[in-house]
Amino acid sequence: MYSAEIVEALWHVERHKLYDAYAGTNDQIAIFRPINLTSEQKQIILQDLLSDEGDSYGYLKIPLHLIDSVLFNGRVVARKLAKHWKHQECSGKSARAWGKAGLYFGKEPWAADPDDMWDFCVSNPDKYELIWPLQAIR
Repeated sequence: MYSAEIVEALWHVERHKLYDAYAGTNDQIAIFRPINLTSEQKQIILQDLLSDEGDSYGYLKIPLHLIDSVLFNGRVVARKLAKHWKHQECSGKSARAWGKAGLYFGKEPWAADPDDMWDFCVSNPDKYELIWPLQAIR
């Protein structure tokens, strides 16, 4: 049916088919397709995403996001402590890979969170096309 593959940081960083992982669940996903990526950028992003396959999830970064949200009104303060940590959460992993290709989601890769990435894609339709609206895959 669908053959799109994704790389996610779950318990570990893993690659699998999007449909197999999410079809029939209540999880809602949205898919944005970047517009005008070069072949070189695609290769850089893919190589970086796959380089951490099997690594652990960056659980220790989650409290830093919370601290920034609660104590610093969303400003990036606590997350600066972890900008060089190897283990990433999903958004950090994705933003790092895109950053290596010279593409950013409005913040430094180590500071981007899912809301930043969503807001950037939605507000930049010249760079990202919404190809699957936020909904479950049935």
